[in-house]
Parts: sequence; structure tokens; C-alpha cells
Amino acid sequence: MTNGRERPLKSTMQETPAPSGSKLAAKTISDRVKEFGLPLGRYVVVGGAMEAHGIRLANDIDIVAAPDLFKELQLEGWRICNCNVCLRKMENGDSDLVLKKADVNDRVFSSYKSGGVYRADTSEIIRSAIIIDGVPYIQLVELLKWKRASGRINDQVDVALIEGYLRHIK
Repeated sequence: MTNGRERPLKSTMQETPAPSGSKLAAKTISDRVKEFGLPLGRYVVVGGAMEAHGIRLANDIDIVAAPDLFKELQLEGWRICNCNVCLRKMENGDSDLVLKKADVNDRVFSSYKSGGVYRADTSEIIRSAIIIDGVPYIQLVELLKWKRASGRINDQVDVALIEGYLRHIK
């Protein structure tokens, strides 16, 4: 289900079967996000939006939280991450703070930006989120802005994939 601004197409992604007994075997990206129990209107999924639209599989889930939710998550056991990847994101200006929880590979960001080139208004990207399967995902046009600003090779590939998807749904 969407709010009408963008519609996910039938997936053309190749899926690799999960190992026997795996908990991820039948879980969609939306199912995985719902397990966090986050309140609608206070977050938006950015890493995983391409999978929700059927463009490509996500490696992990990245969420941008409203400031009040970010603080609540810290009280619920999410901690400021000091791993090399998260520290590099903060040093490069890709986020102000990053939260992680023990035994969870996914991240919650306090902001959505790429260095000094791009910075989204957190409340606006949450407000304008596309709802797919009951989960708010960043609009693909906004995701494109971030991916273009990042300049990373893998993001350049994603730019081409998103642009092709957007051309196809028009």
C-alpha cells in the first residue's frame, strides 16, 4: 500500500533462499522494520527504501528518527555507536549521531545528510514519507538527492536504478 505518490512495482529482484531454519526466510523489509515497534510519524526508513519499492535488496536498515524518538531509543537500550563505520559517517558529515542496539545490525540516525553538500529536514522527510506495508519510507526523489551528493560508486549505481524505476512508473 502507498499514499499514491509512488507505487512499488512487482519485484524483479533475484532472491537467494535463506538457510534452512533462518528467521529471515520469509521476512520483508517492512516486517523487519515493524519488529522495532517504532511509532508512525516519528521516523522514516532510508536504508531499505529501494527494497520496499522492489528495486534491489537491502543489506541492512537505516532509519532517521525525530529528535524526541532518538532520545527515547537511547533510554530503551540503543547506544551511540562508536564503531569505525559509524564514526566515519559522523566524521564525513553523513550524520550527527548514530544509534545501534546490541545484536542488531541496523542503525538509527539523528539526521539525514551527506557531508556539507546535502541535508534533509528531518521533520519534512518524516512528514512526506511513502507508506508501504504500514512502514514509512523516504520518497525516492529525496533518496536520489542523498545518493547523488554522496558520490560513492555504489550510490552511483543506485542512482541509475532509482532513475530507471521512476521513469518506468510515470
